[in-house]
Amino acid sequence: MFLVIEVKFGTYVAWLGIVALWLWIVALLGEIVALRLGIVALLGGTVALWLGIETVRSRIVAVWSKIVAQRLRIVTFLFPGVIFLFFCINKKLINGKKSVYLWKIQVI
Repeated sequence: MFLVIEVKFGTYVAWLGIVALWLWIVALLGEIVALRLGIVALLGGTVALWLGIETVRSRIVAVWSKIVAQRLRIVTFLFPGVIFLFFCINKKLINGKKSVYLWKIQVI
């Protein structure tokens, strides 16, 4: 009878050891999953940071393009006048018998 109780107790201990090993494997898998989730969260944070940087960069580009557009408006507004002035400086305008030289600012 003592042998039977010992065998049963040994079987229970073995089963408890198997259950403990199984729980340890499940915990290890849980830690691996948690590690993967942590890596995914880290990657998500990196992507969010990159998107934030891109948002700031796009705002800077938008402000810069506004400034460039305003300067281009000024240039395109002045461009025909500048062309006309260069034309007048390099050529003489004949108005009847009068010649106008803009670089001398005199009318003959």
